Amino acid sequence: MAKLHQVVATLTGVKEDVNKRTAPLFHSLKKGELFAGISQHYRPVEEGGITLPDDDAEVQVTVDDVLEGLSKPLAKLFDLLNTIENTNQNAAADIVVDGTTIATDVPVTFLMQFEKYLQREVLGALKILPVLDPATKWEPSASGRTGIYQSPQFSTFRTKKVQRPVVLVAPTKEFPGQAAMVTEDVIDGYWDKVKFSGAVPASRKEELLERCQALIEAVQKARETANQADIVDAPIGRAIFDYLFATQTPAHVMGG
Repeated sequence: MAKLHQVVATLTGVKEDVNKRTAPLFHSLKKGELFAGISQHYRPVEEGGITLPDDDAEVQVTVDDVLEGLSKPLAKLFDLLNTIENTNQNAAADIVVDGTTIATDVPVTFLMQFEKYLQREVLGALKILPVLDPATKWEPSASGRTGIYQSPQFSTFRTKKVQRPVVLVAPTKEFPGQAAMVTEDVIDGYWDKVKFSGAVPASRKEELLERCQALIEAVQKARETANQADIVDAPIGRAIFDYLFATQTPAHVMGG
């Protein structure tokens, strides 16, 4: 008996075949002349009068042709989709990470979506988590707030500019000497500082990435297991089109 993953693998090809076979039908519906035909035979009024050749044009396409052309490929597609969805109702597996069962009998349809969100949202966010500066020694904040780290206290100084005279030429008996005012930076005070951060240690980020990757792999294995379910054959297409395109009764024919 075919497995779910084998049937799902054919879905893309069936959809492409449906599009290929129905596209010309939709195109023909836009050309009214394809549905029109005529048979003309000329009769002159007088015997022996001029004759003209017959003018015949057959109907190239009928609505019945189009409906039949639509129903066959679409019925096959509907059968396949209904079979897949019926099988999906019974296709499930456990999510097991490192021997620990995280969840049981998880439907394959959820597993497929779950894997995408884990890859895109969760793993994507974890990859860009900010980490603590390794050049600083960090410890949990004394405030007690979870997720806050602080550094030891350290000091930096603040400077100010002051001017002082500098002797350029020492005075002598003959000359008075020369002096000038120069500006220099001197320490005016100190900043006592403590850094805080809401980032995480690099080891914590690495741990989270590893756990997320392990969960993703477990979900993938569960999905593969669920996809091994035997298909539940559920044809539906023929019944749909037997009703939808049922043969028209004479009373419905215009002018009948």
